[in-house]
Amino acid sequence: MLSFDLRRKNWLVPFFREVSERAVAAPVEHFEDAEGVLQFDAWLLNGLSRRGLLSSAPTAIWPLPDAGLEPKDRGEWHFLNSFAHQLELLFELRSALGLGSSTVRDQLAIMEVIAAHVGCFDEAEQLFEVSLDLEALSLADWPEDPTQREKLTKAMGPAARAVGSKLKELSLQSWDHPLLGLPLHGVLVYTATCQLLRIAHFEFRKKGRVDESQARFQRAQAQVERLHLIEAIFALANADLVLTRVERRLVDNVISLARLSSEEQGLIWQGVKEPVSATELGKLITDPQTRRFLFAQLVIQGYLDGEFVAQEQAFIEQLGQAFGISQEERLIYQAEALSTLENNPLLIEAFSLGGLVRRFSSGLSASVERVISSNLSRLVLEIRETGELAQLLVKRAQGPLSPEEEAKIRQQIIDICKTIPALAVFAAPGGTFILPIIMRLLPFDLMPSAFTEKDESL
Repeated sequence: MLSFDLRRKNWLVPFFREVSERAVAAPVEHFEDAEGVLQFDAWLLNGLSRRGLLSSAPTAIWPLPDAGLEPKDRGEWHFLNSFAHQLELLFELRSALGLGSSTVRDQLAIMEVIAAHVGCFDEAEQLFEVSLDLEALSLADWPEDPTQREKLTKAMGPAARAVGSKLKELSLQSWDHPLLGLPLHGVLVYTATCQLLRIAHFEFRKKGRVDESQARFQRAQAQVERLHLIEAIFALANADLVLTRVERRLVDNVISLARLSSEEQGLIWQGVKEPVSATELGKLITDPQTRRFLFAQLVIQGYLDGEFVAQEQAFIEQLGQAFGISQEERLIYQAEALSTLENNPLLIEAFSLGGLVRRFSSGLSASVERVISSNLSRLVLEIRETGELAQLLVKRAQGPLSPEEEAKIRQQIIDICKTIPALAVFAAPGGTFILPIIMRLLPFDLMPSAFTEKDESL
C-alpha cells in the first residue's frame, strides 16, 4: 500500500507541501543570463540526466512501500515519483534564477505554473489573485497566522482541487499498465517535464500573471510530439501491411498511456491507410533524446509478437539512419530489447488474451474501489446501525471467523450495498467481487472516531 492517498480530492496541496519539505536543494549555479535559453537548456538536460529522466528508470525519490510495490500500485507510484521529480526541478529552477521558495507567494508561483502546464488557466489566475495579498507572508509565519491561513484555504482550495484532478486525468494510470517503465512511458514523462519547465522558465522570469498564449504554445508543441511518437509506432506495426492482434493491442495501450482525445485517436487510426515513412519521421522528430527513447521502444515492439518480419527490420534500419543512430548503436538497442523481454515475461503476457483479461480485471477493481471510497461514509453508517455486523467485522479483523459468521457478513454487506444506489449494481451478482474490496477499505474499529475527517484543506 502506498503512503499517499490519491483518492483525496485535495491531494495536491499536502503532496506539494510534503515534497517541498523533503526536497534537499542541491547546490545550483545561478544563470549568468536569466534570459539565456542556451544556459536553461543545458541546465534542463543536466537536471533530467541526474534524475534518471533520460532513461526508462527515473531515480526513486518517492518512497516505495516496505513490502515492495504491488502490481495494482505501480501506476500510482510512477505518477507520484515522476511528479515529485518535476516539483523538485521547479524549486531548483527558481534557485538557478536567483528566486526564493521561502514565502507563500513563491510557492503559489510554482502552483500557478503547474496549473498552466495542465491547461487550468482560470485556476492559475485565481492563484495569482490570491498571491497578491500574501507576498510578505513567510512559510514560517503562515501556520501561526489563522486569518491568513483561513483566507488562503478558502481561496486556494477549489483551484488546487481542480489542478490536482487534471493532473491525474492526464498522467495517472490507476492499473498495472504494461507499458509503465518502458521507453514509451519514459519519453512521455520526459516530454511533459520539458513542457512544464519551459513554461516555468518563461513565467518565473516574468513574475506576473500566467501568459496563457505562451503556455498554450508549449502544450501544443508537446502534444504534437506525442502524436508523432504514436505515428511512428503505427508505422512500424503496419510496415508489413498487416496489423496483428498483438500489434493492435499494443497501439490501444499506447493511446491509453498517452491520453489522446477522441479526435486525436481518429486521426491516428486514419493513418493506418497511409503510415508515415521513416524519412518523414526523421524530419518530424528532431529532439535527440526523444529519438533515442522512441527507437528503443520500437525495437522492443518489433519483438513483442515473437517475430521481427523483414519489413519491420527494414523500417527500423531506415529509421535508425533517419535518426542518425549508427549500426553499432542499433545492435545495442536490439540486445537491450531482448534483455527487457527476457527479464519481464509479464510484458509479453500483457498483450496475450490472458494478459488482457488480467488487466481488465485490475482496471475494473480500481474502478469499483473508487466508487466504494466515494460512498464509504454512507456504507460505514449503515454498518454501524446493524450492531451484529459491526461486531462481526471487528472480530474478523482480530482473527478468523466460522463459515457461518463469514456467510452472515457477506449477506449483510450485500443487503446494505443494495440500499446504496452507487453500489447496488456491484452487489447484484452476489457480492463475491465487491466484498474483498469493501473489507480492505473499511476501518479497523468501525468506531465513530475512525470516520472523523481531518481538516485536509491545506
